[in-house]
Amino acid sequence: GSLFVHLPRLPRSATGALLAEALARGVRIRSAERFHRMPPDHVTLVLSYAGVSEASLKRAGARLAEAYLAVEKAPAVNETRRAFGLSPSP
Repeated sequence: GSLFVHLPRLPRSATGALLAEALARGVRIRSAERFHRMPPDHVTLVLSYAGVSEASLKRAGARLAEAYLAVEKAPAVNETRRAFGLSPSP
């Protein structure tokens, strides 16, 4: 199966950085932008989990969380958040 995930705290411009950070940690994910008629202004992902063990999913989830945090704290993301009137990440 697959799961669509919306990450409203990350601007859509951070999608490439998140994909790269996740891949560097051994997690392959895809952007869900192509599934939207009008893509939202934030990151959307497709997570495929068919045939993946529960233990592997837990490890991938932890690694994806690390990738998310690395991207969320990046200066460029915080500049974009400020531009949209949102507070920067701590």
